[in-house]
Amino acid sequence: MSSTHSFRRRRAALLLIILSLSMGVSSCASSGKKAVRDDAGNELSLIEETAHGLFYSPESDDGVRDMIRILSQEFENQEQRITELFNYHSDKKTVIHVYAEVSQFYDVVGRVTEGTYDLDDNTIKIYTPLNLSSPSVRSEYVFQLIHEFVHSVIQQINSKIGQVKWLDEGTAYYASGQLEAELKSPTRHPVFPDFEQVASPSFFDVFNQSAYFYSGTIVKFITDKYGQESLNKVIRNPDHFEELLNVSFQTFYEEWKAWSNHSLMSIVKENFSG
Repeated sequence: MSSTHSFRRRRAALLLIILSLSMGVSSCASSGKKAVRDDAGNELSLIEETAHGLFYSPESDDGVRDMIRILSQEFENQEQRITELFNYHSDKKTVIHVYAEVSQFYDVVGRVTEGTYDLDDNTIKIYTPLNLSSPSVRSEYVFQLIHEFVHSVIQQINSKIGQVKWLDEGTAYYASGQLEAELKSPTRHPVFPDFEQVASPSFFDVFNQSAYFYSGTIVKFITDKYGQESLNKVIRNPDHFEELLNVSFQTFYEEWKAWSNHSLMSIVKENFSG
């Protein structure tokens, strides 16, 4: 009896050890995804994991969870469209840091913006308010998320694309759907930029938000005239722009300007003909 009892105790102890070890391994595995730190040292918890994304936030209350649930659903709705558009594939999930406090977000990214993508840590960082009940507000911040996702895709395709700002920002503005939405609005932009202004490093400083619009129309013109595959080639080799499109920059500019005055104005007139 004592021998049997001793055996049972040893077996029970062994089972407890195995169970303890397995729980420890499980805890370590899950904790690897549950908390990260941002550039400001804030601890962020994993709020939502989807098929292609990991959504972190420094807050985890119900309001934040509801907001991130909306963002994550919209992200999944468009993820395949974007990756297929640019012939891109990754086995890694996109990491997204979401901040509901704008001052905290500015502190983290170090400037006034609503979103950014950091190639160094391969992370999208966005500000999004808790209340997305208004369709216009929801669209604005969903656009921002997809805009930054496009940046993440094309900059992972070519890490130097960020140095060609009109192409980097124009592609994000076009592929996110922001350009299409703006063409349906009565937005007014300054005088059409000349060739030197578009080519200048100060283009975005001088034209501000309008630079995103005009850069987006350049990308739309490339896809309309030369095709999406040509845009993908330019993204991968922007230094060979003229060779890939078989056109000089100056001639391309003149063609884009003429196309804009005709095609874009037709779209605007059609949207507001009523």
